[in-house]
Amino acid sequence: MRYASGTSVSAERTREQMMRILRQFGADGFGYAERHLQGAVQFQYHKIPVQFRVRLPSRSDDGIACTDTGRERSANQREQFWQRETNRRWRAVFLVIKALLVGVEEGVITFEEAFLPYIVWQDGRTTADILLPPIQAAAESGALPLLLPEQAGPPRVETGPSAVLGKKGTRHA
Repeated sequence: MRYASGTSVSAERTREQMMRILRQFGADGFGYAERHLQGAVQFQYHKIPVQFRVRLPSRSDDGIACTDTGRERSANQREQFWQRETNRRWRAVFLVIKALLVGVEEGVITFEEAFLPYIVWQDGRTTADILLPPIQAAAESGALPLLLPEQAGPPRVETGPSAVLGKKGTRHA
């Protein structure tokens, strides 16, 4: 089941709740926008501009225009399903923001670490807009290091004096 699929909370109410929790955390300069199939919520925290984007559903999306069996919905049904999906997506954005703020509040991560991908630069792009294309290209080309070796077998464990002293007899820190 998708997150908040049965929500009765409107997108407007969700955005109000987002603004309230952000204000409690010390953010200001709030705003939101919807254009075409893109939504955004923006705020500032200690002069750092932040923007979260959400892809909004189209009334012609398969899950909105048609039933699970492929039968076309009426215009009224499409509107209801579209509104529910719009509300659900805004709830998901609220969940992400709230979870990040809890992580910051609990000292798990700093604000800058938590919100780094969403920080807006002077040219209007977010950090994610700037960094994701080269990261994706590096991942596709194999230029990023593997964290775990593929098919390398079990890790080799050294024992004896060389494990502590090293090859020349100097102690490892």
